[in-house]
Amino acid sequence: MGFNVFRQYANDDSFSDPKTIPTCANEFQLVLAYARDYDGINSTKGKFIPYWDTEKVTPAKIKQFKHSAGRTTVKVLVSIGNNGEQFPFDCGTDTRAWITNATESLKRIIADYNLDGIDVRYDKIVPSITADDFVTCIGQLIDNLKGDKVITRASIAPNFANSDKFYVPLFRKYNSIINVVDYQCYPGFTPDPKTPVKDLEEKVGNIAKQYTTVDSFLVGYSAKQSDWATISPPLFFVAYYALQNQGTVNGSSINIVTDSASAISFPSEWILELLSMALA
Repeated sequence: MGFNVFRQYANDDSFSDPKTIPTCANEFQLVLAYARDYDGINSTKGKFIPYWDTEKVTPAKIKQFKHSAGRTTVKVLVSIGNNGEQFPFDCGTDTRAWITNATESLKRIIADYNLDGIDVRYDKIVPSITADDFVTCIGQLIDNLKGDKVITRASIAPNFANSDKFYVPLFRKYNSIINVVDYQCYPGFTPDPKTPVKDLEEKVGNIAKQYTTVDSFLVGYSAKQSDWATISPPLFFVAYYALQNQGTVNGSSINIVTDSASAISFPSEWILELLSMALA
């Protein structure tokens, strides 16, 4: 038995070494982070622009990486949104225009890079946007891309702070076209200091019950030390082993998106080895 899915978020060509592909995974997903509907400061209301290193991450490099994967299935997705407070979801007052702009601009990006899917990872939604706005925009966007056979994979990446209000309603309405839920366990959660492992296990377990019909439920972590404020690596890995063995999760993701290599405290291959121990 192996992971159903292992995924890595990246914004440069650090993924290009075939060693980053775990042999224990049935499917490896590379997620390009991020495409954003911002021109640097202001929202472009659905007109997405690649924010990854476009000089290092090229269509040719994506093609080469897929061909080097060997027997492991490799899918490459584009993640829209952001990890953090910057670049929040903001569709404005015209949801129909946002959906049209998002569908058209993402179709171009997906075609240019020969991508397989889309990941939705908005950590923050502006206060004026309702859950209905979010569900309508994101749900219809995914439906358009899948309906036009532009993508074969669709995933959402909620966290403790935004799942109940925004992502659970989205999943309930569009669960038939969402393949993966990649739950980010480190933003917005502070475990009980007396029983942190048990607390994390129970939280993730309760959240997983809200997404029971999804093909793959992943739990996500970060290789960046700045993301370890409340959940340390030992806490995450111990909890992950238990969740994997319980059958609560069937995959994991790691975030190595950074503007500085010095910010990465764990090389991705170390993380793969640690996560693989859960299968022993």
